[in-house]
Amino acid sequence: MHRILSIRPKEYPKAKVNCGYLSAKAILSAFGLELKHDPRPFLERFQGLTLPSSAVRILKINGIDAELKNARSLTDQERLAVLEKSIDENRPIMLIIGGVEAAQWITIWGRDDEKKTFFLYDSSKKTSPNQHIPIGNAEMTYGGLLSAWRGTPWLIHIFPSLSYLYIEIH
Repeated sequence: MHRILSIRPKEYPKAKVNCGYLSAKAILSAFGLELKHDPRPFLERFQGLTLPSSAVRILKINGIDAELKNARSLTDQERLAVLEKSIDENRPIMLIIGGVEAAQWITIWGRDDEKKTFFLYDSSKKTSPNQHIPIGNAEMTYGGLLSAWRGTPWLIHIFPSLSYLYIEIH
C-alpha cells in the first residue's frame, strides 16, 4: 500500500552541491512558502554546504517549525517507526545520509509498505521524476535507507554525530 504525502514540492532540481539548501527549499515549496532568506554563513554558501543547524534555520526563518533530532539510540524498527509516523502525519522528513563521496541531505515524501521502499527527493539524482515513482525523484528500500542513514565508515569515523541525524517538521 502506498502512503504518499498530500503535499509535494513544486520541482526536484538536480545539483551536486547545496543538497541541504535544495531539500529545505523543497519542503518550503510543498507548504506553499517561498525561500525568502538563506541564513547560511558565506563559507557554507560558497562551498555548497548546509550544516544541520543551518538547514533548521533555513526552514524556521522561512516559516516552517522544524527540529533537529538524532535516532542513534533507537533500534532499526524504532527508526523506521519515526519515518513512518512522519509520513502518516503528512509531514516530510529531512535526513542526512552517507554517500560514497560525501554526506547528502534527502527528504522523504512517501512509502510503499508492500515493496518496503521509501519515495524521496535526492538532489543528486536526475531532475525528471521517474514514471513509476508517485512522488519524489528516487526510491530506496527500507534496508538501504537505514544503511545510508547510518553513514559510510569514513563518515562515521570523521563525523559520528551525523549518523541517524534528521529534521522533524512540526
